[in-house]
Amino acid sequence: MLPLHLGMAAMGWSGSHAALSCWSAVSRSWKGNWPASAANPFPELPFSDDAFRREVHAELNGRMLRFCEQVEAYRACELPPKRVHPKAVAKQGSSRLRYRPARGERRGAPLLFIPSLINPYYVLDLTKKHSMLCYFAAAGYPSYIVDWGIPGAAENDFDAGDYITRYLTAYARHITEAHGEPPVIIGHCMGGMLALALAALEPDCAKKLVLLAPPWDFSRLAFPGLHPSRFNGAALEALIQGRPYFSGEQVLALFFLRNPLLFYKKMERFEGIRRDTAALAHFLAIESWAGDAIPLTQGVARDCFIRWGQENTALRGRWQVGGEAIHPAMIAQQSFLVMPTHDRIVPAESSRPLAAALRRCDVLEPESGHIGMVAGTHAETTLWRKLLGWLGNGRGEI
Repeated sequence: MLPLHLGMAAMGWSGSHAALSCWSAVSRSWKGNWPASAANPFPELPFSDDAFRREVHAELNGRMLRFCEQVEAYRACELPPKRVHPKAVAKQGSSRLRYRPARGERRGAPLLFIPSLINPYYVLDLTKKHSMLCYFAAAGYPSYIVDWGIPGAAENDFDAGDYITRYLTAYARHITEAHGEPPVIIGHCMGGMLALALAALEPDCAKKLVLLAPPWDFSRLAFPGLHPSRFNGAALEALIQGRPYFSGEQVLALFFLRNPLLFYKKMERFEGIRRDTAALAHFLAIESWAGDAIPLTQGVARDCFIRWGQENTALRGRWQVGGEAIHPAMIAQQSFLVMPTHDRIVPAESSRPLAAALRRCDVLEPESGHIGMVAGTHAETTLWRKLLGWLGNGRGEI
């Protein structure tokens, strides 16, 4: 993805160069409220075409140089060591059920964390010092997480529903048998949709339901390539059909289209980040995870981009798993739904209809983003502690 990021930044700078060649100090403004006589918009400054061009060129060259220096510094950083995977206690196809046992006295029901199918699970178990999974295990909750792995022959014909009926149901039952009670199901992003469907279809497998920024109204997502249209639908279908899997690189390209200058903005902040050892380690861990996208089966890609994205089947009650339509009203368990206020991937407005449709739902709107909510430097205070209180008391400080 680096060439794409470099090309987008260079396109912005070259666009400024091109626009500058068409400008002169006597160019009239396109703004109707600008006086036609105002040849020099900044009369207090010594102003001429040549001087202005020199200043713009100097600024553009300076920005380009600083950006390239930060990219080189970023690439020279030593990546954090690979996280030691929690022990796998069960296996289904390419997936694993991983486990971090409760430390000390057990305080409550086991937890089953369900991540998205798009990225690796370890954003919820990021580093030794900063892990949502470890936090709850240390608080006395046996903590399990699904590691989806890379889809292989066993998953070739899978859609999202198959991961629920064939894998998640088996894992929830494994946990129930091991602990004598069903787990609290905790789903992040797309994992929240999978968690909701599991709780709806197998109520005996879910004691409570926690949904962390689950997309539901896909018309609210800010992904240009997913915006419902005949053109986008046909283009996405062609991409999906063109190969056995929708590759991780294609997934990253869709995220790139959502905010093409995001990497450039990160590099602008990198100078300050790399001076702080702890902040740098955390930044590199997050970036390493974000660039580690997982291929999707054709069925899952079609669910994500066509059925959910183009047809909005979840919101309209037409998403089916195992032949049964999934409706939030099917959920009898107490639920806890988190809608971060700064989420640019799943805006709160995408989750809000789901919160309204759930019968027993507590809502938290932390001032954080989609990833910062679960793995940011302030995640413990903005989410983890409040969720811990809710698990213990039935209702946290929300």
